[in-house]
Amino acid sequence: MARRRVTGFTIVELLVVITIIAMLSAILLPAVNSAREAARRATCMTNIKNLAVAVNTYEARTNRFPGYRNALTVEGQPNPIDVSWVVALSPDFGEASIYDTYANGSPVIGYVDALVCASDSPERGDQVPPLSYVANAGMYIAGLSANDTQAQNPKQLRYQQNNNQANGIFLDSFISASIPSHVRPFNTTAFIDGNGRDGLSKTLLFSENLVQFSQVYTGLQATWAKPDDHKMDTVFLWSDMNKGGIPLGINNYRLQPNTIPPLRYPAPSSSHPSGVNVAFCDASTLFLTESIDDIVYFQLMTPSGKESNHSLPAFRESILNDLDYR
Repeated sequence: MARRRVTGFTIVELLVVITIIAMLSAILLPAVNSAREAARRATCMTNIKNLAVAVNTYEARTNRFPGYRNALTVEGQPNPIDVSWVVALSPDFGEASIYDTYANGSPVIGYVDALVCASDSPERGDQVPPLSYVANAGMYIAGLSANDTQAQNPKQLRYQQNNNQANGIFLDSFISASIPSHVRPFNTTAFIDGNGRDGLSKTLLFSENLVQFSQVYTGLQATWAKPDDHKMDTVFLWSDMNKGGIPLGINNYRLQPNTIPPLRYPAPSSSHPSGVNVAFCDASTLFLTESIDDIVYFQLMTPSGKESNHSLPAFRESILNDLDYR
């Protein structure tokens, strides 16, 4: 009688197969994850590109760039309210309903896909609306020295430096009793592209940011829904390190855990490895690496370094070269 042959895997063969599968997974999974991150970064780049195009549309319509704070007239109210650049710009990036609800006096605030990087993936729900993109608001002024205050009122000097066109793009454009409309600051293409200045293609407009938290003023996660005049919520800034300022380079947001709540500075940062997506004033985009030299980075933020409030001679005198950052 013939012996019946049993077919199948032996334990050794099964272990070999499992080992091969594990090795293949170890090889392929990083590649898959890398491809997914590349796709998320590309989507993020599209988002920031669309915001930059929206700014150009806004500038063509109003002959000025939006501010980090802007005046908005509300139906039935005698005085305008201050709104962030997100609200002011919303009709130009396809979210006109945001602007309309503010103008009607009943703001409807929610999650906006165009304002969130896919790599950040914050949770949806009852929370402050997330914002992955911040605007170039120029110089961070932590305080004024005795020498600064001799010439004029410190508050007035702070206001002028915060709103120097040469320091950044998004200024404080809110009209109030102390800031009449005829002196309301704003930036323009004509200034940025003026003779001897850096030009639209070499001046940063938007960046990503992971930690748009307010300073110690509120202790809440930053929101584009309610701006504050300390300009921390929806912007990124540069600092005069020659006067003891803090380094605000890429992915260096300087958490200070000893403050309550922890103090964070608005520097560019992202979930993408080694850098951030940025957009320039001409709506071109670039992945800016975190290894960029601080002076080059600050120069990219200023439309005109020589007219800015930075005191470092190397900053004010050097000329930008594409090879410095591209």
